[in-house]
Amino acid sequence: MIRSSLTQTLRSAAAGLYWGSRHLVSHATDKVLILMYHRVIPRGDAASTFVQPGMFVTPATFNRHLRFLSSHFELLSFQDLLDRWEDGTWDPGRRYCTITFDDGWLDNYRYAYPLLTAYGAPATIFLPTDLIGTDDWLWSDRLGYLFHRRSALKNPGQWGSLVERVKALPDDPRTRGVETLERATGVRHPE
Repeated sequence: MIRSSLTQTLRSAAAGLYWGSRHLVSHATDKVLILMYHRVIPRGDAASTFVQPGMFVTPATFNRHLRFLSSHFELLSFQDLLDRWEDGTWDPGRRYCTITFDDGWLDNYRYAYPLLTAYGAPATIFLPTDLIGTDDWLWSDRLGYLFHRRSALKNPGQWGSLVERVKALPDDPRTRGVETLERATGVRHPE
């Protein structure tokens, strides 16, 4: 646990130094910075929601990101970025940034949206449309829930590395494998 905390602190410090440096900003002219987030949740919620390490930022970290980005970049929605590219209004002397989210988590609304609104920052959310209107979960969260409930793998870092390996499988065998594990263990994710 101490090693994990130290690693996380060092990563955060290194990222802060890079983000705060002129290096990033000086190389961003005539380019677009497209950032992809998954989840914005308080650290305490990460343990109870089975989110993989590296798949979330805290609201405080996201706030710091937005403060930096809004002061150094013109923040554009994904559509605005495409429109400027298509209609030739792209200014090569400007720095552009587009913020995106994958998967459309409720925490995107609870924690990210108020911060995006406060900074006047547009964002685009890409939704897994197969799950809309269902009680199903993303396969990675089902597997994380299963590991958390029925396994010695209580550390998200441990099951996170297994989830990473399972990502290499094709969709159908991966889905069947998760379903088989759920049946074998008697653990089914809540609705």
